[in-house]
Amino acid sequence: MAESLTRGQKMFNQRLLAEHCVTEEVARGIWNTIHEAADDDGMGADSFEASVALCNTQLKFCGLEIVAVSIKPPVGNNSGSNKSLQHYAVVNMFPDAMAKKSFTNAFHLHQYAFVRLVLEKLVEGPAARSTLINLRNDLEEAHKLALDPTEKALQKLLDEKWIQESSGSGSDSASRALGSYAAKLCLAPRAYMELGFLLVDEFGMHQDDLPQQIYHRL
Repeated sequence: MAESLTRGQKMFNQRLLAEHCVTEEVARGIWNTIHEAADDDGMGADSFEASVALCNTQLKFCGLEIVAVSIKPPVGNNSGSNKSLQHYAVVNMFPDAMAKKSFTNAFHLHQYAFVRLVLEKLVEGPAARSTLINLRNDLEEAHKLALDPTEKALQKLLDEKWIQESSGSGSDSASRALGSYAAKLCLAPRAYMELGFLLVDEFGMHQDDLPQQIYHRL
């Protein structure tokens, strides 16, 4: 049986869970900070990759795994680079009924109906925040939402990194303002990693359009 997680590994996993999803640079930064403060065996290995692989041997018993996804920035991004970026998250290994229920239960019934419309719209490509908010008008009568719970549901998708502001959108100060209706939003790496079963099976995304996932395993 795999050895128990070290204190440092537990701290690393907890940070990843709390952050929901982070870039490779941030993930390595967290790992390095804990590694430098820990004992010699605090992270279980001397390299980031080996340590993550060791974590995954234990996480798999809970149906979880630290996974990376490689995503190319959109055309016209402001970074000046077309190099793919890796993002890390702790994800459910199996898109089973429990995983689906966990995401569903993050919202109340009427908000979840709205969230489905948002994800389906973003499969088509980035959309303005105002466009997404107005999707509430397309809800069936049984799921009609007032503006406030609609905005809260959308903000939760942003806060928990299921969606994000599209690179290159909102270049002016007004668009950058928090909550700006002009800002364009898109699917975030976490959505591709954990909600692929929804994006493909229910919202029409082609399987080949899902970004490449990278695994660290022994």
